[in-house]
Formats: sequence, C-alpha cells, structure tokens
Amino acid sequence: MISKKTFALLLSIVGGLVFWILAIAIASITDDPDLAEPTLINRLFVMVGGSFPSGIIQAVTMMFFLYGLITLLMHRKDIIQEQTSFKLNLLPTGEQKILDPKQVNEIKLKMIELEQQGQSYQLISLIKKACTQYRNEGSISDTLQVIDHQVEAMQEQSQSNYDILHYLAQGIPSLGFLGTVLGISGAIGKFYLATDFSKLPQITSMLNIAFDTTFFSLFLGLILTYVFNRTQDNENKFYTRMREYVIDNLVSRIFHGGVKNA
Repeated sequence: MISKKTFALLLSIVGGLVFWILAIAIASITDDPDLAEPTLINRLFVMVGGSFPSGIIQAVTMMFFLYGLITLLMHRKDIIQEQTSFKLNLLPTGEQKILDPKQVNEIKLKMIELEQQGQSYQLISLIKKACTQYRNEGSISDTLQVIDHQVEAMQEQSQSNYDILHYLAQGIPSLGFLGTVLGISGAIGKFYLATDFSKLPQITSMLNIAFDTTFFSLFLGLILTYVFNRTQDNENKFYTRMREYVIDNLVSRIFHGGVKNA
C-alpha cells in the first residue's frame, strides 16, 4: 500500500499534466488567426499554460500547488477525525463529579482497552499517559507537566509535516519569477526584430510568458497560503482544546483521601 505522501505526489503529477493538456487543447480550439486580438477565453487558457513548450512552467507550478493542496486536505481530514474523539465520552463531564486514584486507574485501563480495539486517537493516548503519571507519582503538578510536554511533542511532530508545505508556499511564487526572467530574457534576445513591425508579436509573446507565469504562480500561492494558515490554525485549536479537556475533566477532578491534590 502506497503512503499518503506518495499518493499525493502521484496525484499532483497526473493532475498537473491533465491540466496542462486541457489548457493547450482549449487554447488551440479557441485560437482564431483571423482575429486581431485573441478572445478572452483563449487568452485565459494561454495564461494558465495553454501553450507548448512555454506552458511547462505553469504546469510545474500547478503540480506544486496540487501537491500542497492535497497534503493540506489530508491534514484537515486527520484533524477532523481526531476531533471525533471528543464525542466518545472518555472522561466525566458532570460539574460535581470527582475522581479518586482508583477511578483514575480505571480510566487508564479503559484507554488501553480502546487502543486495543483500534481506537488510536491522540486524546486517548494523552489521557492514558496522564493517568499513568498520576498513578506512579500521585502528584497533580507532575501530571500537568506530563500533559503539557506530551501536547507539545504532538504539536512538534505534526508541525514537522508542514516543512515541505512551507517550501511549496515559497517555491510557487519563485517558479513564477523564474518564468518572468526567462520571458524577459527571451524578449530582450529578440529586440533586433523590433525594426520589423510584422515580427513584433514574437517579442510580445515572450513578454506575455513573463507576466503570465508571475500572475499564475502568485494567484496559486495566495490560495495555498490561505488554506495552509487555516489548516494550521484548526490544528492548533484542536491541541488547545485537547489539553483543556484533559485538565478540566481529569486533573481538576482528582481527589486523594477526600482532599484534593495540590
């Protein structure tokens, strides 16, 4: 079975190639040599890569964008899946409910049983480790430290998956600027044709490449950055909620010998 990263990579390559082929096909169909100016549809599809071979920069840009977007959607799906763990009623939520050490151990055994049943939620793992720490040390402060360290470790592990996305968010605009440099340098290389009015379109076509690649990459970069920030924000909110859930419904309810632990 292929990994999620490999699946996202293959899907983005195929999607980018299909996008490029469709753009070329539609641009060719809508191209009318009898018109002095291209139609809006033709100009649009040429701008997004509907030409060969100059459109390859837009095709690669689309592959980068699709890979980032697919990866983010996978992260979003994982977050939504993790959030369902709050509906499992793993901890008591009644206002007057208190827990003694025996009940804390029973909660731990319940978490172990759930994991054995295939319920591999991060919330279950956090509750189990918090209960284990309290059972071993009997200290609320030490238990709180374990919770904080564990949540922080989960966040760091999750953030490591965003490294490639940071690169893509920066790399997509860079691809556009690469197209700009190539387009402008190509236009400069043909300046000698400027004396022949009939050959001016060769110069302007190179300038079109320069500006088209920049606009296309910046547009996709803005979309990817927005989705990236929203996904990361949702993930941070999940970890904050998970920490508060365990503290409010486990640690804050623990009493030992009729006296609340300090």
